[in-house]
Amino acid sequence: MWLRYLVLAGCASSTTAATTSHKDKRPADNRDRDQIEKAYAARDARALHELLDLVTDQENVALARQYYVKLELDALVKLDCDAFIAAFHPVKNRANPRTEFGALTADFDQTKKTHIVSTVLGIAARCRSPHLFSTAIRRAVPDATDAVWSNALIDLDRRGLPVYDAFLGALRTSTKGFDTALASKWLVATKSTADCKDLETAATRAEPRVRAWLVDFYVQKGCRTEAARGCKALRAADKTPACAQDVAAPQS
Repeated sequence: MWLRYLVLAGCASSTTAATTSHKDKRPADNRDRDQIEKAYAARDARALHELLDLVTDQENVALARQYYVKLELDALVKLDCDAFIAAFHPVKNRANPRTEFGALTADFDQTKKTHIVSTVLGIAARCRSPHLFSTAIRRAVPDATDAVWSNALIDLDRRGLPVYDAFLGALRTSTKGFDTALASKWLVATKSTADCKDLETAATRAEPRVRAWLVDFYVQKGCRTEAARGCKALRAADKTPACAQDVAAPQS
C-alpha cells in the first residue's frame, strides 16, 4: 500500500515538475515580448536598444530591432534640414548616434530597406541638399545595393521632388564624397541631351573624376560638344587617363 502511494506520488511530482518547467519557459519569452511592446508604445528607443542586448529569442530580437529602427527613423525625419544632414556625419570621429541604427538593417527584407532608403533620400531632396548625392547618406542602410538607392532616387524624381536641383547644387559645391554609383542610373534615366549644357556649367569646379564621369553621360546622350570640351579640359589639367575617350566635336 505504501509502495503504491510512493509510486503515485512520484508520478504526480514528475508531472507537476514537467508542467511547471514548461510553463516557466514560455512566460520568459512572453515577458520579453511584453517589455518590447511596452517600450515601443512609450517610444522609448533607449529601452529597446538595451533589450536588443538582453533578449535571446530570435523573433523577439527581430521585433525589438524593427521597433528600434522605426523610432530612430521617425526621430531623424523630424529634424530640420541642417540637423538632418549633420546626422550622417561622424561626431568626434565616431558614428553619429542619430544614424547608428543603419547598422541594424542588414537582416531587413527588401521592402523595409527600400522604405528607409526612400525616406532619407526624400528628405534630402526636399531640403535641396547637395548631400543627397553624398556617399555619407548610405549610412541609413549600408548594405542596400546601388540599384535600391538609384531606383528610389528615380522614383522620387518622377514624383516631382527637386532631385535635379540638389544634383546641380552638388556639382557646384565640393564634390568630395560625391556618389557617382548612386547618380549614374538616375541621371541616364531622367535627363536628356537638353540638360548637357546646364550640367557642364554646373560642373566647372567639380573634381576631375566627376567631370570624367559626366563626359561618359555626354557621350551616351550624344552631347558631342560638351564631351569634347570635357575631355580637352581634363587633358589640360593633366587628367587624361580620367577621360574615358577622345570625342571629336561636331563640325560647325
